[in-house]
Amino acid sequence: MKPFGELLSHYINRAGISDAELARRLGVSRQTVFRWREGLTDRPRHRDDVADIANTLRLASDERDELLLAAGFSPESPVSDPQAESPPDLLEETRRGILALRKRWVIALVGASLILITSLAVWKEGTDRLLSGSTAGSTLAPAAPGETLILISPFVSYGGEQAGFNVAGRLQETLANEFAASALEGIRVEVVQDSVVHESAAQELAEQYGAQLIVWGEYDSGRVIALVTPLGEGELTATQERRWLLSTSGELLPTINSNLPDEVRWLALYILGQTHLRAGRLDDAQASLERALAIPPEAPIALGGVYFHLGLLESRRAVPDLNKVVAYYTETLQLQPGHVSALNNRAIAYLERDSAGDVERAEADLRSAVDLAPLDPVYLTNLALTLARMGPDHLEEALDVLERAEKQVPESANIQNSLCWFYSLGGMAELALSHCDRAVELDPSGYSNDSRGLALALLGRFEEAVEEFQFFLDRLKVDDRAAYDRFSPSRREWIASLQAERNPFDEITRQELLSK
Repeated sequence: MKPFGELLSHYINRAGISDAELARRLGVSRQTVFRWREGLTDRPRHRDDVADIANTLRLASDERDELLLAAGFSPESPVSDPQAESPPDLLEETRRGILALRKRWVIALVGASLILITSLAVWKEGTDRLLSGSTAGSTLAPAAPGETLILISPFVSYGGEQAGFNVAGRLQETLANEFAASALEGIRVEVVQDSVVHESAAQELAEQYGAQLIVWGEYDSGRVIALVTPLGEGELTATQERRWLLSTSGELLPTINSNLPDEVRWLALYILGQTHLRAGRLDDAQASLERALAIPPEAPIALGGVYFHLGLLESRRAVPDLNKVVAYYTETLQLQPGHVSALNNRAIAYLERDSAGDVERAEADLRSAVDLAPLDPVYLTNLALTLARMGPDHLEEALDVLERAEKQVPESANIQNSLCWFYSLGGMAELALSHCDRAVELDPSGYSNDSRGLALALLGRFEEAVEEFQFFLDRLKVDDRAAYDRFSPSRREWIASLQAERNPFDEITRQELLSK
């Protein structure tokens, strides 16, 4: 059996997406994906992470099971020979759409929590010893199904005279009171017996008990440091730190009794919101984030992070309120004008809402995103697709921007497919064909065959075009019935015209396709 890293590289390359894009969709760092691919890290630590990879890359069931086996986990379906390699099936490329823009217009909703937290997350120890929070050792019960468990480790004291401060007890009381007073339910806060001094130990402890996050830290007479480590790894689950430098030893007690609990309370809500969002628990995520919004931090960058995640959350609902999505990202950008992901995501929301002036607003946001990140293929591609949608007068610039994106990611099936489609609609089908062929080679899902069918029809190769459109429909009928129902009527009409030796793509039809 092939190693996990080799299999993962094969499927990523076949999907035509970058490490950064896959990392964003999985909620991990780009470095994590790189380590998996290069074998620097043998495999993800959790079976669910491998399953998420398979779902994101749209692996067939046997490919998913092969990846699970390579990672050392049991497959989801029985296999007769765990050592045998499964032949690769066709992969439906990960796609996103501007609006209902055809599936070839993959507009990545950049979720990377690119955010923030310069000001969040590390606090101190120091409280009066009146708070005697209970400590739990080996008798601590793991999180029950549906329960959210938060662990607090006794803070390490490096000042002998302050060793009696019960910081963990103070934090336990603060968090328990917060959750009791809010709409958040099913949350248990426990103090563990031993102090955590390293992030890896915090992760192991959280994993052992199924905790969503663990609070730990240290203090002495000159500083207080608090950290919150969520279960998992990656940008959305990175340890957050908050520290206070004390000018006098007299500042230690008020810092521990007031500043530290307030910061930990806010940060716990914020990280819980991110964690629930990453797991798809949208209602829990919204409750946590809205509560964090009710007790906002002083730092604008931290508050902007809450609005950004609320925008992500609303956009992921089955029927999102696009006005809310736009409003959340607008709040983010008022607090952080250079937040490039918020610019990109607000542009997509504008295009999906499609009210008067929204296309132009999307164009402005995407131009700003490209100015801030001129080599990012996601923003370049999104800008190009938006320009193409604005009509033939903008098509030349759209193609130029797509060519710039291709230089950054030449193996992207989405970019090659877009070049195929728009060169064809721009009357340059001969030039489009090489991009069409490359897109089909990279993307066996059938969507690129649809674009190649357009190019072949415009070149007068009707019989070949019919084969491409039929292949596209056959794949959709099996893989995506909803998309089949949407695209089948128009493709059936095209096929009938081509079989009657008539080209269905007159000027009016091409303009309609260009604007969709």
